Amino acid sequence: MCFFFQLSSTLTEQGLRYDGQRSAESWNLGQWESFATSLAMACCHTLSLTRKRKLIGHPVDRAMFRAANAKLLEVNGATAVVKTGDGMQVNVLRRFDFDHNRMTQSVVVRLPEGRLVAIVKGSGENIHGICRLATIPESYFDFMEAQARKGVYQIAVGIKDLPPHTDVSKLTRDEIESDIEFSGMLNFSNHIRENTGDVIRELDEANIQSIMLTGDSLFTGIHVARECGLLGKRQTVIIAYLKDGKVLWTAEDVDSISRPEVDDLNIVDDAIAMTGETWQFMLATDPEYARKVAPFIHVYGRCSPHDKVSVVDTFVNLGFKTVMCGDGGNDCGALKAAHVGVALSDSDASIVAPFTSLEKDIGSVLTVLKEGRASLASTIAVFTFIVMYGVISSYCQVISYIMDASFSDWMWVYVDGVQTICFSLTLPLALPALKLSKSRPTPSIASRQTGASIVGMILICFAFAGISLWVLSGEDWYKCRKWNADAIAADEVLAGYDNYEVRLAVKRACLLSFNDAAKVLTSVDCACPCAMQMEVLFLVSMTVCCEPPTCLWKLFSRSLNRRTADGLRASDGRCRRHKLWIRIPTYLVPELCIRGIRPWLFLLARVHCLCARKALVLLARQLHKRQCGSTGRCSRSNSDWQPVCDNRT
Repeated sequence: MCFFFQLSSTLTEQGLRYDGQRSAESWNLGQWESFATSLAMACCHTLSLTRKRKLIGHPVDRAMFRAANAKLLEVNGATAVVKTGDGMQVNVLRRFDFDHNRMTQSVVVRLPEGRLVAIVKGSGENIHGICRLATIPESYFDFMEAQARKGVYQIAVGIKDLPPHTDVSKLTRDEIESDIEFSGMLNFSNHIRENTGDVIRELDEANIQSIMLTGDSLFTGIHVARECGLLGKRQTVIIAYLKDGKVLWTAEDVDSISRPEVDDLNIVDDAIAMTGETWQFMLATDPEYARKVAPFIHVYGRCSPHDKVSVVDTFVNLGFKTVMCGDGGNDCGALKAAHVGVALSDSDASIVAPFTSLEKDIGSVLTVLKEGRASLASTIAVFTFIVMYGVISSYCQVISYIMDASFSDWMWVYVDGVQTICFSLTLPLALPALKLSKSRPTPSIASRQTGASIVGMILICFAFAGISLWVLSGEDWYKCRKWNADAIAADEVLAGYDNYEVRLAVKRACLLSFNDAAKVLTSVDCACPCAMQMEVLFLVSMTVCCEPPTCLWKLFSRSLNRRTADGLRASDGRCRRHKLWIRIPTYLVPELCIRGIRPWLFLLARVHCLCARKALVLLARQLHKRQCGSTGRCSRSNSDWQPVCDNRT
């Protein structure tokens, strides 16, 4: 699985901080302003105004406009009126939006003296391609690379004069963005978000690869990737770039290296960074090598929207589960191409992305992943529980049939109508885990993992149930509930409900149903808010359907069935509670096998249950005293009731 992140306003904070400019007129003197660069900051944008006169538009344009101390007086579609920082009023006659393929933006303005000027801004590489070479400083690319390695966001600016009487409406973008004069470079800084490092670290601990797709400079992307932990501090970065139709390879401390072989690369120690143009060239000329080396590429710089879609599609075809996180219109294609798209803005990206973060926080990607895992795991847990419950209740009923007994209607109502529904409604309420785990839920209900879990659970239950019955039947003291089916009249079939074996069968069904629910719940990476309800339901099951050493069950059973136990043969008085060595393999050993790595949790729950049962016994005795007298004991001479093989009174 891999996450793709856009750089600006995703890994970094929204908005940029203006750090100054370097004009072409004073290139070798350092930071120095000029009329052309200041005019570009005030006019070359597509900002607009709300009814409350609030600026809206791209964060870079807003930061640049505020740094120029300009005011937007009027906006009317593609035209605007701007007041510069020195008080000059400029009419913007035409505005072209930023083109992600060209990586440029341009405007045509008329100055107060009537001068008609075209202003173009964009990436340093693209502005260099449309400027007159005589106006480009010699250290142009060296300066760009040095600033990019420091994480500086750079915008190059060019300008040219147009004939005063030119019909602006007939000008094409190609005519405006050609043969311009280089004016200078605008520098901005952008700090990473406070939680970016924690998000990248948690994804890395969950064995989820993080990849950067950015339209910014490749070296800026490498710098930010180092800061946020996307690239390790000791990780060697191999840089690939395209020059004269060839892919050249360099390292951070080596000028030129040979093309790395995939077998020699280490996913932990080595990382590759390249531009979108280089990726497209590799994919076209050597697609097999490009697909093999793709998992080792951590940073893609100067990516157009088409480049981002190409990268995401490649990983999808390689079998990766992909998530794209972006905030701009240039991320729309990648947001749709990925399996999951998360938008961190209210722009076009929020329309195409399945998920939009209202908080505009990168931590939302973790929330989406955790919630998705919890939903999938809880759904499979409910399916697994229902299947195992059906099988377990069936073989418990078969056991009771072997003993010529049957569950009463109210037993079925409780087991099917109360307990199963409560568990089925509780399991889907599982909350996502607080931290991502390396283990991932199976993606399908019909997967091998789900099938093996169900079959394994059923086999374990069958095996221990058979062993328990076999051992129990071999005991010399086991003589209770020997039914004489011929002695029971058809109209007294309900007498088969009041017996020791049915109580044991219902007890085992309730216990295993609880264990199944606990097993499928603890096997998924989630936290259940209804664990207390499950525990309470378990205690109720053990109290109502089990064998408390009081007359509570007798009263309960008698009031439901309204029958006597005439069809039962009297006990010889040797019926005892199951011996401990029989109860342990019946209940404890299957639990330890099922719960696996969490036996201590099971033992703690059992201690808790025993303490609760003691409290319920005291309560039952008090209730019985009110109905059976101060002695709290049932009378064996009661003509309407015969003790069902229980000499503990």
